[in-house]
Amino acid sequence: MPQPAPSYSIERVETAAGLQEEIDLRIEVFHREQGFSVELEVDEHDVVPGPTAHFVIRLQAHGAVVGTVAIPFAQCIGANRPLGSRKYGFGSILVRHAEQWALSAAAQEGGLQTVISSQEQAMPFYQRLGYTAEARGDKYPDEGVPHQKMVKWLSA
Repeated sequence: MPQPAPSYSIERVETAAGLQEEIDLRIEVFHREQGFSVELEVDEHDVVPGPTAHFVIRLQAHGAVVGTVAIPFAQCIGANRPLGSRKYGFGSILVRHAEQWALSAAAQEGGLQTVISSQEQAMPFYQRLGYTAEARGDKYPDEGVPHQKMVKWLSA
């Protein structure tokens, strides 16, 4: 059960400075904490405005970015939080926010299927949010770490 979260805001990243804060956090989580290659943390989706909707969760007390989620249009959702902020449920908050944003962006379609690429160890987190392992999907390595595609249908 998450601890009560400190005051925060969720912001859509719309500036180069905001994007850099998001990238810095991804490097902290994936490179420094988990040992992934730093070169893979920035790609063609990391521009604003651009082909991806980026969101951050920011603590109001001191302005620190403690979580990110990115939604490449028509692709997948992924949430990142540094170890120190995982106890507050920010990952769930960000994924739910991203789902609502994606659903409103696709409202004329009647709903949409979201697909995430989950590290095997993070699958229970996404299952609690209603995602299921893709039926025909096998686990696959991403930088040597087992991953599994997971899906969820969103509708109003």
